[in-house]
Amino acid sequence: MTAVSLRGNRIRALGARYLFGAVAGHRALTRLDVSGNEIGASYRDNAWVPSPEGPAAIAGAIRANDVLTSLDLSMNRLGAAGAERVGEAVQANVSECARRVEGPRAKPTLALRSDRRNVSSARRRACWRR
Repeated sequence: MTAVSLRGNRIRALGARYLFGAVAGHRALTRLDVSGNEIGASYRDNAWVPSPEGPAAIAGAIRANDVLTSLDLSMNRLGAAGAERVGEAVQANVSECARRVEGPRAKPTLALRSDRRNVSSARRRACWRR
C-alpha cells in the first residue's frame, strides 16, 4: 500500500498520535491524505481549543519517515504554532534527504501552501530521484 486517504474521519489530536506513530515507521507509504480531521484541535466545553499534540505527532512522523512524498493536511485547525512546527519538520527532512541524494551542496526544495487555516498542504519532493 503506497497511498492512503483518511479524509474526514474525525481523527483529531489524540488519533493523530496513534496514526502518525505508525506512519513514522512505514517504509512503503508515499501519499497520505488526512484532510478534514481536526488534528490540530480538541473539542472541549462546546468549543474548539488548540492542541499541540496533533502537530507534534505529524512533525515527528515527518522527521522519521523518508519515503512519504505527499501529505495533505488541509482543514485540520493546525493553528500558526502547529503549522510552524510541521513546516520545520518538513524543512529538516527535505534538507537531510537532499544532502543524501545530491551531496553537501544540495539546495532542497520545499513547497508549503498556506490558506486561511494556516496550512493547506505540505509536500516534500527532494527524494523523488532515488
